[in-house]
Amino acid sequence: MSIFYDRSFAPYVVPAGIPTDRDMVPDLRWFGGMLQGQVRAALAARVLRLSTSVPAPLRSPRVMRRLDGLLGRVSDRPEGQLPPEGDSEFAYRRVAGVNPLTLARVEGLDDLHPKLRLSDAQLSKLLGSNQSLAERLGAGDLYQLDLSSLRTPKGTDLQAGKFVAASVGLFCHAPGVDSRFPLVPLAIECAAGAADGDTTVVTPLDGERWAAAKHILNAADINYSELCLHLARAHLMTSPFAIALHRNLSKGHPIYQFLLPHLRFELFVEKMAWEQGIKKTTGILVSSLAGTADWSQEVAKTLHQRFSFREQNFHQDLRARGMDETPFAYPYRDDGRLLWGALERFVRAYVELSYPSEDQLHGDKELAAFLAEVASPNGGNVRGLFAGRHLAEREELIEILTQLLFVAGPLHALFHYGSSIELRDLDHNPSFLLGNPLVVGNKALPGLEAIEQYTRAVSTHMQYGRLGDFSGYPIDARPECAALLRCFAAELEEIERRIEQRNVERFAPFVHFLPSRVSNGITV
Repeated sequence: MSIFYDRSFAPYVVPAGIPTDRDMVPDLRWFGGMLQGQVRAALAARVLRLSTSVPAPLRSPRVMRRLDGLLGRVSDRPEGQLPPEGDSEFAYRRVAGVNPLTLARVEGLDDLHPKLRLSDAQLSKLLGSNQSLAERLGAGDLYQLDLSSLRTPKGTDLQAGKFVAASVGLFCHAPGVDSRFPLVPLAIECAAGAADGDTTVVTPLDGERWAAAKHILNAADINYSELCLHLARAHLMTSPFAIALHRNLSKGHPIYQFLLPHLRFELFVEKMAWEQGIKKTTGILVSSLAGTADWSQEVAKTLHQRFSFREQNFHQDLRARGMDETPFAYPYRDDGRLLWGALERFVRAYVELSYPSEDQLHGDKELAAFLAEVASPNGGNVRGLFAGRHLAEREELIEILTQLLFVAGPLHALFHYGSSIELRDLDHNPSFLLGNPLVVGNKALPGLEAIEQYTRAVSTHMQYGRLGDFSGYPIDARPECAALLRCFAAELEEIERRIEQRNVERFAPFVHFLPSRVSNGITV
């Protein structure tokens, strides 16, 4: 069948129709897993409602423990949820939660939001000893979580009764402070009242207001992560490759066979993500977040405007944020390097097998057409795909394919499976508030009003296959590929072992980059 572009969500593209080719649609195993998830979600929602409707006289610890155990069984509660939140957990979430890609080192005073330029007296009081902001800046000890992208330029609306607001958090590397994690939260700039109104700065010295500010920043972080990272940086970044792949490469082409396990369900999933997820406010994604469909789409578009394909490269992103080296543990970076390295070696071995010389690469017209369409504004509209105007050499192809596999596999696993774990905790991780908690206090916490968030998290926690399993795909039947497939599988097993060892020593386990928890591509 012919595959066309739907530009309703420009600058992003999604497939114009539902694919019917056998290589592009989910199989019975996939549909069975999704059906099972829907059933679990329905049962879990009933148990959750039941547990909150138990009359106060009957709310004994025994009854509530049994209901919680039942909820865990029917929802197939996965491991990996971060512990309830004190300030140490709040800081650790920035490097090992569902959004560990936004925290950045503050390089100078100009990079620090004006309202977060604390006086030396304020800083000294927060850290318990004489401090100088200039000295902390010079030492590279300050880090900023900037979620100002949620302040959309068009002023589109939030859903009625829901609240989320752009926020900025300031953190300091201060191992001498009495904290269980050496990254210490200092201040949060957030909405003082209305979401689009004036902002205020809250610090840990502000008592209950500090807890309220953390709720505001957490809700902002979840909305940013789901829209700019999960949707835009993973789903919508890989969609152009899948469309152009089927439009330009024959099924016998070596790059088609290499990418098929990683992009197989992409067209089907992205069509469903657009039609049933974000196109309308009633969509499964939008309804579980704070904004309307228009607001959510505008937020997601900010990523395309801010970051090109090359700027989203794993190593380039770390360097740009000043996070390539830090004096504290950074599980996303540390485990990500293991997976990126394994993927790069896998890609390199395959590219060198398929193109023994640069001349053979340059003579591949199908490959050139495929990548040119991905980059073209009239095609996939992926900005910054090439260093120059077109593919220059094998090394550049290796970089592109490594990034594509990392995004479709590990990065999407982090966003998708990570959020499907964390968003089940309605008490600590609401994806929207019912008002500004600085104004209305605990009445802002949604509870069962966030049931859509919970059921979406349960229903979509379905992993299809695992990274490195190519059984049934053409590449697995090619004798010349056997050695590189075995090598890749062995390296993934070693990475699994190393991450498990690291998790024993960590503040809290980071499970999202365990190869056993990563699929080859975006399957849901």
